[in-house]
Amino acid sequence: MKDLRRNVPLFHILITLLWSVFGRVNAFGAPPPNVVMILSDDQAWGDYGFMGHPAIQTLNLDRLARKSLTFRRGYVPSSLCCPSLASIITGQYPSRHRVVSNDPPVPLGMSQSEFRTSGLFARGRARMNEFMDAAPTIPNLS
Repeated sequence: MKDLRRNVPLFHILITLLWSVFGRVNAFGAPPPNVVMILSDDQAWGDYGFMGHPAIQTLNLDRLARKSLTFRRGYVPSSLCCPSLASIITGQYPSRHRVVSNDPPVPLGMSQSEFRTSGLFARGRARMNEFMDAAPTIPNLS
């Protein structure tokens, strides 16, 4: 029960998102809205024209933002890509889905380049994939 209470806000957000995306018709008999979720990596929140950047021009995104709903205060559960993306598709925090880094940890005494070409790296990546295979994900719900 303790884990459920900790994840309730994220759970409500996911249920709302799933309902809006996969619901066949709304209360008024209209088809569900088109939902496009654009994710980008290695940008700060203000690195877009529609967010007020004085120099960066994002004309197509600006036009889309004017005609759409934007979430201007988004937060991520981790400062790393893989754990954050895994959280988006599972609705779980990294400590739950167990993807907590972008790459497997480098063993002591081994250089980064040596590790990346070793079988240990491939096995570590396979283990991370096993974590994702075991987690319920939004794509698998459809």
